[in-house]
Amino acid sequence: MYVLFGIKERVTWKEHDWRQFLIKIYILHKSGMLLYENTYLKKKESDDVPPLVISGGFIGLITMLQHIVKSKTSVRTIDHGDRKLMFKFNATEKIIFILLVREDLFIFRKKIEDLIEDFDVNYSESEADQLLEKGLYPEKFRDLKTIFKLHFG
Repeated sequence: MYVLFGIKERVTWKEHDWRQFLIKIYILHKSGMLLYENTYLKKKESDDVPPLVISGGFIGLITMLQHIVKSKTSVRTIDHGDRKLMFKFNATEKIIFILLVREDLFIFRKKIEDLIEDFDVNYSESEADQLLEKGLYPEKFRDLKTIFKLHFG
């Protein structure tokens, strides 16, 4: 159960049944290295695009949109009709958390903020960069699954 204190939005039944609106989660480094992904759909509904193509595509999209709109801030949400991409960055803006969802719910924003906070506590900026430079990311970032499960079950 997730308790939402101090919110100004009305909590709907969708907030309580948030799992049915979550499709996929990606966590990647700004270099394009995919650190973690989790799919909430059955295999037949899931995509067959290789993870490195997806993560590289996200980095390209983020970079391109920043240049097009001439902004120093990054994209936060892309509405694609029946699906939305929610982007959130950690404090260093080197780690990108992306949710593919059916609805942009408040609970998703709260959960991803809590996940990022735990991530930043467990992985320092220099440690993450050093691991990625050495190509050791799969071993060290394996703990992401544990942190992820705390927030998204």
